[in-house]
Amino acid sequence: MYRGGDSISSAMTMNATVHWYFDEDARLAEELLLSRRARRGLGWATRGQRWAVRALMGLALIVVIVSLGREYLVWEESRMRTVISQSVQREAWAWHRLDYAAVTASLDPEARADWVRWHTNYQQGRRNWAGRDARQPQVSVGNVEFLGKGRALVEVRLTAAEVPDVEAYREYRIYRNLAGEWLRTSTDTALWGAENEQAVGPFRFVYNAQDGAAVEEVAPQVATIWQNLHDRLGLTPAVEDDSLQIVIQGENVGIGPVRFEGDRLLLLSPKLTRSPVYEDDAQTLSRMVSTALTRQAMDGFMQGRGFDPRWSVTYEAALDWLAEDVNPLLPRDPMQESGALRKWVAQNGLPRLEDMLEKRTAAYFWWTGWASTAGHSLVAYGMNTYGAERIDDLIAGLSSAQDWDELTQAVFQVSASEFEAGWHDYLRWRYGLD
Repeated sequence: MYRGGDSISSAMTMNATVHWYFDEDARLAEELLLSRRARRGLGWATRGQRWAVRALMGLALIVVIVSLGREYLVWEESRMRTVISQSVQREAWAWHRLDYAAVTASLDPEARADWVRWHTNYQQGRRNWAGRDARQPQVSVGNVEFLGKGRALVEVRLTAAEVPDVEAYREYRIYRNLAGEWLRTSTDTALWGAENEQAVGPFRFVYNAQDGAAVEEVAPQVATIWQNLHDRLGLTPAVEDDSLQIVIQGENVGIGPVRFEGDRLLLLSPKLTRSPVYEDDAQTLSRMVSTALTRQAMDGFMQGRGFDPRWSVTYEAALDWLAEDVNPLLPRDPMQESGALRKWVAQNGLPRLEDMLEKRTAAYFWWTGWASTAGHSLVAYGMNTYGAERIDDLIAGLSSAQDWDELTQAVFQVSASEFEAGWHDYLRWRYGLD
């Protein structure tokens, strides 16, 4: 039986719910049931069950909020990476065009004046060295770490450097957010974290938190490197020679890759050092430490020995090779920069032993590019072919030999022509030269 006429009229005027009943008893039973459920809520569930439902609902809400927060952070980092990448590209373009107005606009106006001078001189020097071969570098952004105060530590990878004979490398730069734009800014040791110290035998590392992971890996190897150097050179380490404070600083200006001040070795943070893309921070730091200790050991080895600057290229190559060979963190016989050497070979053919003699200062000749790779390959060939134990004989021979024949006979017991032919074969095999 239908008794809903009044309800329909009410629904039209008051938006009330329309109910259909078969009889009065059914209507009363339904209203009673609804009133009881409205009063009881989850009364049918136990107290523990109600708390479990609430906990699950709260947990679900937390998961949703955290997920949304993570998605926002991912989106924000992606956006910042895009903006920073554009800033890096603009800066590279400005330097390539030598558009100094654009260069200035790409830097933080609040960057320290001494850092701006250092940065400008370095960039200008790179392009003066390359001359007409200077090119627009291809760059990409790797790791990005936000340091607070609107600053970020950005890993910049130069997959095609501004200087053609330089292989792909990476460096960390600091960028500052200014009105939504990320501009390169000066280094700041305050951003490098708390200062720490770590003593390993007679060596004491002083470093900041930013370089902590690299130091943790390198520090245990320093005593091994030092002992290996003395074993190779036939030296006996003195107690006073072993005491050395190794200070790692997150600052570009006035530091340089390696600098001694008495019993202190000042090193640039591996994050701020230009390094091959295949090296990690620990390997970069170990290379700087190993090179510095090798120079110190070589100073002791060369005491009382004369030195002809004509052998400067081979001497520097021997030092470089030795620093790599005694370092357990570096790969054996690594590839060297080869672009400048390839250019030399295309114009002049494979280098002769006589080409490795130079009357100019070592620093100038070493900076010509092709000579460093050629010299390193010459030493590597000699050590790989005739035995790494001859490195001290080679270095000692450089202090007394008058020409290549005398040197190769004394060190390797072969003529200069035979040594040169083997070296050329090594160059063809190692670098694909002809």
